[in-house]
Amino acid sequence: MAVDQVGDFEQRHLPLGDLEPPGSGVLDLWLIDIDTAEMSVTVAAGRNTKIKRRRFAQRFYTRLLLAAYVRKAPAKLEFCYSAQGKPLLEPLDNPTIHFNVSHSRNWLAITVSSEQMLGVDIESNRINNDPLALAKRYFSVAEIKWLKASDDIQTAFNRLWVRKEAALKCLGLGIAGKLSKTHCSLIESATVDQVGLEDLPSGYRDIDKLEIIDWQSKENEILGAIALATRPDTVRSFQLVCTRK
Repeated sequence: MAVDQVGDFEQRHLPLGDLEPPGSGVLDLWLIDIDTAEMSVTVAAGRNTKIKRRRFAQRFYTRLLLAAYVRKAPAKLEFCYSAQGKPLLEPLDNPTIHFNVSHSRNWLAITVSSEQMLGVDIESNRINNDPLALAKRYFSVAEIKWLKASDDIQTAFNRLWVRKEAALKCLGLGIAGKLSKTHCSLIESATVDQVGLEDLPSGYRDIDKLEIIDWQSKENEILGAIALATRPDTVRSFQLVCTRK
């Protein structure tokens, strides 16, 4: 499967200021190390302190980034949810900004488009005790065969997983009971990376497959996938440095 369809990440520093929404044929991808975030937040001490801080940072930086695109104060942003529970910006038509968010450990990924719905998923150093056993629950026979032939089964498993989850997130569908209804393209070509979907709700039955943009940050040990109906011409990739320049 193709990887590195996303180029080097351009560093951006706080304050962000106003951001130009991605134009026609353009998709924006942001990567944020939330453990480096400079903020003051008090959470109850205990075993889950780090988790609580990370959740706060995820919400904070998602709101901060989207506010920069729509040129509003972060506190003024309003969110609503699709019938399937996918978060959306309100009002939906002023301006139209589609976004999706994924996090893994200390990393947060946010994708933004002005044209189409999209989904993103990332995995940071995910290790399963027995990836093949888990694959038998959620992957097709062809996918399992491809896994067994891979030199690095764990990495191959992660790449299939992020593709499947990104596709389901694009449509706002939960992964419960649906991962086995997604089928990944396994051809080594950047032009045919797709996920096919089965048994979709009535409103999505005209979408039988989604395009996949595979990407990875070797420096940060992250695998990722973006799913959307139409492959963009350009992906602008940024890493937000959570310190003031």
